[in-house]
Amino acid sequence: SGSQASSSSSSSSRSHCRRPGSYGHAAHPDFQFRPESCRQLTQHEACIETGRSLFVPTFVQANSTWQGTGLSCGPQVEEWCKNRSATADYAVDASAGTCYCVVNQQYFMANPEAQRLLVIHGYEVDTTGATNPRLVRSSSANSAHTEGTMPSDVKVITQGQLITRIQSPNGEPCKVGGRSDWSDAEARAGIGGALSEWLACAGVTLDTEPQSISPAAAFPPHLRTMGLT
Repeated sequence: SGSQASSSSSSSSRSHCRRPGSYGHAAHPDFQFRPESCRQLTQHEACIETGRSLFVPTFVQANSTWQGTGLSCGPQVEEWCKNRSATADYAVDASAGTCYCVVNQQYFMANPEAQRLLVIHGYEVDTTGATNPRLVRSSSANSAHTEGTMPSDVKVITQGQLITRIQSPNGEPCKVGGRSDWSDAEARAGIGGALSEWLACAGVTLDTEPQSISPAAAFPPHLRTMGLT
């Protein structure tokens, strides 16, 4: 799960907000990135949870279309349209008596790195044997595990402790939320920290060049515009 976090530093001081145009990329016809600004999203937009998936937007591309008819079309409307954005496109369909203003907006999230992400994980192990079929289950927030005999699924509860350890790709302990080891009591509300901390444990930032991870000519120059999973 995720929740909005406040940022201790001004978003305007960040490179992608000071110089959004420097993050542009147009080397591939299917990937045209021309960020113009930074925006602060509302809480429900800054972190979107669907089922078991969590989406934190870092870069947005959105098209907005306005349509007019008859007297709503003309030079003043064309001027209004083109003043909306450098990417605005004004078109007229004389046969239908309509006009269109299409604006392609591209902008960064001001500070997605400060977004606080909380995780609760669990396990289920099938220990089925020839004479004793069963499943063993528990989670990072549980001080006990349960054993269910199949198919009747009678529960046997055993007290214990599950420690969750966060490691870097090379196997070294890595701190998220101030600790690398989380007991079930500490993980009760979720194992959490800022997105920047999770990324650091993976050895990257949002400004890491994707080609440094997996070379490909079509990649944009930053994870911030390309995205990652």
